Amino acid sequence: MRVAPKILVDDARIDWGDPAVGIDRQVRACTPGPGAYWLWPSASARRAAQLVGTHPLSLSSAELDRLPQSDILFITTADDAIADTAARLAALFARREDKGARRRKPTALHASGALSSEVLRDLTEAGFATGSMHPLVSVSDARQGADSFASAFFCVEGAPRAARVARSIVRALGGKSFSISANDKALYHAAA
Repeated sequence: MRVAPKILVDDARIDWGDPAVGIDRQVRACTPGPGAYWLWPSASARRAAQLVGTHPLSLSSAELDRLPQSDILFITTADDAIADTAARLAALFARREDKGARRRKPTALHASGALSSEVLRDLTEAGFATGSMHPLVSVSDARQGADSFASAFFCVEGAPRAARVARSIVRALGGKSFSISANDKALYHAAA
């Protein structure tokens, strides 16, 4: 008897150029976890970044070594991939600190409406202020999504420093924030 290898998050990434039968098998193999996913096309990410005047860096989870130093990290992966991404980021920053790279204690936020900041526990243990910032709007287009943030409500939760950073970002976007406790995140998601 042979044991099949563990299916990792990277194995669940869908390539829409694959034959339909292969995609169907991949989705079935990855359900319920880690959950099949695909990345927002880089061209779309570039257009969204141009709206806010930034220079995008679209990275897969295998390319996190290329992540530059920053004060704020946004994890906007599928919910199934948030914990794994947080663990990889925590390990990356631990390696950098071992090599003598000094950094300020940054903030890490995720955008899931269903999961609390507890899913970022590896980053919390690595010294990050962690939280979540979930917009109560649907975003399917970069321009319309950016425009809708100006009147959107955002649910904020997490460590006090992370919540302050999230509220500051919401104000800069022209939105309105409200806070909940991590324990109420599932209830919030069901009501949203």
